[in-house]
Amino acid sequence: MQNDLTIRIQPALAKEIEILDHAITDYNISVVSQLPRAELYRLDFSAKSQEGELLGGIQAKRVNWGILEIELIFVFERYRHRGIASMLLQYVEQIAMDYKCHIAHLDTFDFQAKDFYLKQGYSIFGTLENAPNGHCRYYMKKDLKCCQL
Repeated sequence: MQNDLTIRIQPALAKEIEILDHAITDYNISVVSQLPRAELYRLDFSAKSQEGELLGGIQAKRVNWGILEIELIFVFERYRHRGIASMLLQYVEQIAMDYKCHIAHLDTFDFQAKDFYLKQGYSIFGTLENAPNGHCRYYMKKDLKCCQL
């Protein structure tokens, strides 16, 4: 097959990203027809002191397919080991469960919070070695249904 297209690769425009997002969603629905169009709901929260000082925060999103994706949890070093990260994670997990999410997933590095997430009930389902060189990236999940009372 001869390719007579001249192709240029360049930074994508926001409108192009939206078109591509809709295209992959349409494809997904054509393959797994019982799923509705994926809708993402941001779950971004900050933890602040009484005085309004930023202590840390969480960035996550809930997908209407019952999936919670934790993108980031960060607590400034001087406020660590006070339960702030656990509170943020549990808060977002509860919101997700209220919206019928049944599973959560995230990734973390060996120099970040792997042990923290293990203590929170997450398990490792994949490891990417040497990413970055000399370190491991861990892919983790948690069954949220088991946590509902």
